[in-house]
Amino acid sequence: MLESPKGRAALLDTATQVLTVSERTKKEWAVKKKDETVNATWINGFLQGLREDYPNVILSNRVDGLAVTRRRPWLEKTGVWRPKEAVLLLLDLNMMAYAAEAVQTAATTPNANNTAAFEKHLIMASISIAHEMVHFMVGKIIGTSTSNTPEKVNSPPNLSKEDGEAGRFWEEKFIGRLVNAYQTTGDNNLKQGGTLWADYKRSVGAAAVMGQVSQVWVKGMLARQFATNLPIVVTDSKRAESVRTVRDLRGAPASNSYINTDAEFTTAFARLAQITTRSLSGRDWVRITALNTNPANIVVPPK
Repeated sequence: MLESPKGRAALLDTATQVLTVSERTKKEWAVKKKDETVNATWINGFLQGLREDYPNVILSNRVDGLAVTRRRPWLEKTGVWRPKEAVLLLLDLNMMAYAAEAVQTAATTPNANNTAAFEKHLIMASISIAHEMVHFMVGKIIGTSTSNTPEKVNSPPNLSKEDGEAGRFWEEKFIGRLVNAYQTTGDNNLKQGGTLWADYKRSVGAAAVMGQVSQVWVKGMLARQFATNLPIVVTDSKRAESVRTVRDLRGAPASNSYINTDAEFTTAFARLAQITTRSLSGRDWVRITALNTNPANIVVPPK
């Protein structure tokens, strides 16, 4: 997603917005101190850095949400942005496990329902990870421990009065709406792909425009048809307020068990630094890019 022309353009829009609304604070930021110009070439360098040195990933059942990014103040520590040292990505273990099981089911028992469930899991995991990678970029822009994403960088702007949400901003630029999985009516299965809804709000006080996501759009996104502008919804409709997200259905870890303390993250970085990193081969990449047409490319490890 991020590597596509549309994804790159949305990254540049996001980076530009971060810098535009932050004139007072950005003097201390990495891009200012290093006299860098944030443009298409800078975006290319950011993506190239991720390809060469992708951050470590932790699967945990102690993540508050589907995915969380932990940024480190790399500017004051090393002065050089190296993704593996500057960022740690945490993914919800259940999200990934349920997605893997859906993939296996679609491969062993192929039918329309199983395929649709697999596709929903895969698109939501893809959007969630792309969302977090936008936070990697903001970390490269800022580089310090004293600044967060400006509150105006969000969708809608000023949704939070404390920190912004660059990932949401990028999603709105790239997709046009924010996509979330909601519980399918009458289905209490924690492993479900759910019903996907796409929402958009122009401002905090405005009414949300809603619509169920078209499976044609899901298939198109998984086939990397980002430039075709497939309609994300067939028709706009109203979602019942009582409908829960799949995340809420599954439940969150107790607040006191989140991975969220500096000491824990420092320990995690130290441990990961001792582990040999495995790079993806060309064959791995071919298998990954064919997931939407051949779910058997994912093999669920034995428990």
